[in-house]
Amino acid sequence: MKQYKILFITAEPLEHWTSANIRNLNLIEGLLACGYQVSTLSTELQTNAHGKGNVVPDACKRYFIPMNKVHALMTQKKQGRPSLPGKCIFALKKGIYSLKKKFTLYDTRKMEVPNVDEVEISEHFDLIISSSDPKSAHLFAERLIQKKPNIADKWIQYWGDPFTGDISKGYIGPEGILIAEEKRLLLLCDLAIYVSPLTAMYIQNKYKDIEDKVYFTPIPYSTGNYFHAPLGGIFKIGYFGDYTCRNRDIMPLYRAMSKLDNKYQLKIIGTSDMVLASTDNVEIFERVPANELRETERMCNLRVCICNRSGTQIPGKIYHASATDTPVLIILDGENAETIREYFEQYNRFYFCENNADSISSAIKIIAEKPDLHIQSSPVEAFSAKYVAQCIIRKVYE
Repeated sequence: MKQYKILFITAEPLEHWTSANIRNLNLIEGLLACGYQVSTLSTELQTNAHGKGNVVPDACKRYFIPMNKVHALMTQKKQGRPSLPGKCIFALKKGIYSLKKKFTLYDTRKMEVPNVDEVEISEHFDLIISSSDPKSAHLFAERLIQKKPNIADKWIQYWGDPFTGDISKGYIGPEGILIAEEKRLLLLCDLAIYVSPLTAMYIQNKYKDIEDKVYFTPIPYSTGNYFHAPLGGIFKIGYFGDYTCRNRDIMPLYRAMSKLDNKYQLKIIGTSDMVLASTDNVEIFERVPANELRETERMCNLRVCICNRSGTQIPGKIYHASATDTPVLIILDGENAETIREYFEQYNRFYFCENNADSISSAIKIIAEKPDLHIQSSPVEAFSAKYVAQCIIRKVYE
């Protein structure tokens, strides 16, 4: 078996605790497990950066793009409690950033693209993988290949959210600009991989002349986890993820709990733009440290995942939940609900219901009454990091 050398490019340092980086690190671990050599390239890590927490495998050789001084100042996290002027400045910066996002295609790390020229890489790679989000990672790869045309034999673009059809982007500029830039990038690579089968089909249908280079692989998980959560007594339910009003409707789940007695307890952990109050059987938390979340996951009898209101993206939490022996209830929503059901039904691992209070409460009661509940659930091998990595390499060199 050939020992491929791979350069994995991200816009943010892999140490940043984001859902995209968790996906990236899982894929990197899968590539390493296959026996491949993996180097990484990202913007440099600031010592006081927000969200530092992921651990990058020691086996990875690291390359860093120096940060623009203006950008570094913009993203710098201040230590200590902010003063009133500091709070005002932060609020102003946040407002300007939110407004700018509506009119720009890329994230702020796009300004680091010229600094790719300063990175000293002399080795040759079989494969470059540039991974969004943020999408500027693809621009880093483009710049690197322009400056060093022989640096790699092939280039894969690994996409989380697409440019077009991204319900979370909030872009209000001309749609034609999004389409033109999306296709321009796709024409440059050898293979474009999307983490949702619906998004892959959407891109294939949108750009018929390049549909053969568009491919789907599921979001990989790192390792399987057998929690063996205790059954009997309180039936513990967990929803772990963000739930902004624009993307995800959590209210039917919240209302469903009022139809259940106190032997059913729900914990909601995640950030949102709405305010929910805790009740007798619902606890509300913002994001918590990883070790605390892990312990909560361990004690759960049921994981709940809510599909998006619209669009082709599938919540990554479904794949991460499938790495455990915890039953998973997928609450279907949006115009692609039945297609999502059909995709996940093939694994005989998930439960489904509609996104309304009656359907949710009924599903929870049915699941809770099943004997040997956790024995019936186990990690899905097709979503494991090594399996996904093998699929990607096989597709590149088939």
